Amino acid sequence: FFREHSMVEDLAMSGNVKEALELYAQKGQWDKCLGVAQQQGSEAVQKYVSLYCSRLMQQERHRDALRLLEEHGPPPQPVNFPLYVHLAEEALANYDVPDRQEDLRRLRGVLFNLVGLLQRVGEAKSPSTVQFERLLLITHFTTLRMGGLKEFPEFA
Repeated sequence: FFREHSMVEDLAMSGNVKEALELYAQKGQWDKCLGVAQQQGSEAVQKYVSLYCSRLMQQERHRDALRLLEEHGPPPQPVNFPLYVHLAEEALANYDVPDRQEDLRRLRGVLFNLVGLLQRVGEAKSPSTVQFERLLLITHFTTLRMGGLKEFPEFA
């Protein structure tokens, strides 16, 4: 184990950062992978956030995927859009399950960031942006209904 760990570290230190990132990802050492990717810039971070998010979704670890996207931001590449739709559907389908308010809050933040990113790159009128704006509104109103309007029962 220590020898393998040292080899990956040596790869990164010797300038073979792409190979080191791939090895970290293959071994599931995502914290190290994302840490090294951050040193390489946003393109590398987006690539490995996308990969990690896909793996989490395959394992049905939706909450962890939401935390990841909340922490690092949702990469705005169209290849990731089905993941984001699936995350939104999952969170909204289970909105009335106890302790799911935090998931909705995270989802709302992720969708807000995604819509902002898409608008900044000139995709404001694209069908995908419109879809994510709708999901953002649905998530926002569901979040309000679940927790934000408890003080105002006449609106709940």
